[in-house]
Amino acid sequence: MPLRRNKFAFIEMCEILLRYYKAEPARLRPTDRMVAHTGFLVFARRIEPSEDERVADLLREQTLDIEEQTD
Repeated sequence: MPLRRNKFAFIEMCEILLRYYKAEPARLRPTDRMVAHTGFLVFARRIEPSEDERVADLLREQTLDIEEQTD
C-alpha cells in the first residue's frame, strides 16, 4: 500500500452509504427507486523517522506485511 511505503501508519478506512428515504405520515421508508452512492474515507498518520524504536518497529512490521501480501 503506497501509504505504508511512504511512512504512514494507523491507517483506517470506512465506506459511507447515502440512501434517500421518504417521510410518510405513518412511516419512514426508503424511496421506491434505489439510487445509492458510496464514498470512501481514508485516515492515516504520517510517522516521521525518529530514534524511538517503537516507531521504527511499527513501520518495519507494516512494510513487511504489505510486501508479503504483494508477493
